[in-house]
Amino acid sequence: MNVSTKNVCIMMPAYNAQETISRALKSLQFQSYSNWNCIIVDDGSTDATVKIVEEFIVNDNRFKVVKMEKNMGRGFARKLALSYCLKNDCDFIAMLDADDWYYPNKLKDQVDKFIKNPDIDVISCRMAVVDKNSNIIGVRGNVNNPVSTFYQPSNVPMPHASTMFRKSIVGENTYDTSLKYGQDMDFLRRILLGRKYLLINEVGYVYEEGYSNNFLKSFLSYFYSAKSYSKFFKRFKLFISLKIITEYLKASRLLAYYILCRYETAIQNRSKKPNQLEILEFLKARKYLDGFK
Repeated sequence: MNVSTKNVCIMMPAYNAQETISRALKSLQFQSYSNWNCIIVDDGSTDATVKIVEEFIVNDNRFKVVKMEKNMGRGFARKLALSYCLKNDCDFIAMLDADDWYYPNKLKDQVDKFIKNPDIDVISCRMAVVDKNSNIIGVRGNVNNPVSTFYQPSNVPMPHASTMFRKSIVGENTYDTSLKYGQDMDFLRRILLGRKYLLINEVGYVYEEGYSNNFLKSFLSYFYSAKSYSKFFKRFKLFISLKIITEYLKASRLLAYYILCRYETAIQNRSKKPNQLEILEFLKARKYLDGFK
């Protein structure tokens, strides 16, 4: 068991997640890295989500649940979770959605990279994309790259869900609750600007696309992304103007795919087909999780 003194605080928004949250929480308990705690913000669930979390808390005090009186949306839940993490005595902050889960070495791989690279502020790993039957259908994220710097507010070069960042870089930034979609990329874009980051080749995060994806959400996210870019307009006028136009063009392209009944193909193209080794590693992690008590 890893005994590093570096503590990781994990944010987990949850809403009516009774079907999946046990698996998400178990994937934290079976981590090879044990120095973590998890803030679960229940966003006004009407099912057994809170009851399930409280059962975990009885035997594991690394979990903490914060209950919202009514459903306010994921942006509000993330903002509240972040505020608790910032008050926490932790070094790094990570994310885990209630319908997703981690590979056993996810936290260890990222903390180790931070320790070896003290000048890096943000590290992200690759994601396995699965369907509603928990079958791997793709892998998302870049392969190993040299340490890079996010010089201008462009496309965020990493998935939000699989990212870990130093608590010290957050400052006054938080999740923008005026954005119905895309608060995650907007937040990362702001904390990344001017900072060094690293993308690692290891797959560490499992993204349940079957639960999370729909056309309207994908379509509207481009308009909220354009709104996010507009925050940087005064500093990067020409560049941001082009980025905003590009987001509108992406929305138009997605609508065309939808009209032509090719929406699912467009979504699938966001990921690459997993190779045999990636499939075997996923099956090994899923078997380990399914057998974990």
